[in-house]
Amino acid sequence: MIGFILMFIAMLCIVGYGQYLIALTFFHNGFIAIGLFLLMFSPMWISRCKVPFSVEKIVNYIGYIYMGSNLYLIPMVFIHSIFAFPVYFYLIPLFIVIYGIYNCRHIIIKEYNIEAPFNADIALISDIHLGYQIGAKQFQKMIDKVNSVKADYVFIAGDLCDMNFDVVIKQDLFSMLDSINGPVYMIMGNHDNYTNKIKELKEEVGKTKVILLDDEVIHLDQFTIIGRNDAQMSKKTLDDFEFGNYNIVMDHTPSRIQESVDHKVDLHLSGHTHNGQLWPLQLVTNHIFKVGYGYKKFASTNVVVSGGIGYWGPMNKSSGPCEVTLLKLKKPD
Repeated sequence: MIGFILMFIAMLCIVGYGQYLIALTFFHNGFIAIGLFLLMFSPMWISRCKVPFSVEKIVNYIGYIYMGSNLYLIPMVFIHSIFAFPVYFYLIPLFIVIYGIYNCRHIIIKEYNIEAPFNADIALISDIHLGYQIGAKQFQKMIDKVNSVKADYVFIAGDLCDMNFDVVIKQDLFSMLDSINGPVYMIMGNHDNYTNKIKELKEEVGKTKVILLDDEVIHLDQFTIIGRNDAQMSKKTLDDFEFGNYNIVMDHTPSRIQESVDHKVDLHLSGHTHNGQLWPLQLVTNHIFKVGYGYKKFASTNVVVSGGIGYWGPMNKSSGPCEVTLLKLKKPD
């Protein structure tokens, strides 16, 4: 605990000094660092202020973009304070941020062919993060993309909501789930839990066509879905679930892949990592998890970790575009 507190204090000092250097570099006035510091953390305090929702949303939008930009700005101003280089070098982080913003609004179809004893198409989406950043317009764009692949099933692998449940209710976003074509199965993610209104969230999902697997199993004609609650929310192991003939595990965070491999699960599906979201953080997620992004096979277990159809926090996905992960399960020839 003490180590965490010291690390947090050190991080605040680095960020604070970074804001001071940014203020000196671009505005030649160190006092502006106070405003930049407040701007960077504005998404944390604006929701506690009694301001119109439109103002709240704009402040969140700007604050998160600036927060994400600091991943590139702070190292550059530190280097610049030691080694002088032309100011136009700052176009590098600008281009990275613009590319990241473009990726947040650009959804691709990522396709994987997986051998199975039956033929079926599954559209896997994760990390929608409904809230301030992703409202009705972007959510409809996501739904349209999912519907465009005409999958037999749609799986939502957690983090339907971001952290502010009331914002999702205010925009009436849950009802839009009914416009997804085909049967839809969903599990909870860590951010769904961070709303601190998990009971209400489950109730709202329950009013829609979506079947929420709350640490539950459902046996379908072709396969069995084991829907695990996120590791932060549940201590259940795979021994606590009833397996079928072909077993698909949905588990938001890819931290329990080895458990699926040990239990000879046929298909393990996760999200959570956003493929790092901010380049080059995918190097970190790939190191932390057995699979940080994409497809790998371990013995008889196929593992797919989606890069996510949405994003968290900064409107910046410089690690790659948002995606609908299309799983084409096929009988061998």
